[in-house]
Amino acid sequence: MLAAMLAATALAKATSRTVWSPIYNFEGLSGIVGETVVDQTGNGHNGICRQDQNTLRAPTIVSGPNGLGKALSFDGNFYVQIPNAPDFNLTSNITVAAWISVDALTQDWQTYFLPG
Repeated sequence: MLAAMLAATALAKATSRTVWSPIYNFEGLSGIVGETVVDQTGNGHNGICRQDQNTLRAPTIVSGPNGLGKALSFDGNFYVQIPNAPDFNLTSNITVAAWISVDALTQDWQTYFLPG
């Protein structure tokens, strides 16, 4: 099981300006099927909890370490789909930050972020 803790943020430098793209903190989620994970920046890059392209799924919400808030548990059959947007078309560097805790390494590699 993989738990992504607190927030995943991306800082992208697009042309001559700096753009903050989504911030997710997972607070306030209720665990309902197809729940929306809200982009805290207000830019509307909200995600939908899914099992696959045709199946919505409820997120498994867990506590972060040492009272640092809530997290989502990714068991290999769950992801958050964030629709593409023009400000995701990066022309320069990107930094992605996330708290991640892995209960067990069961494969040689694991995808954490996947554009597309």
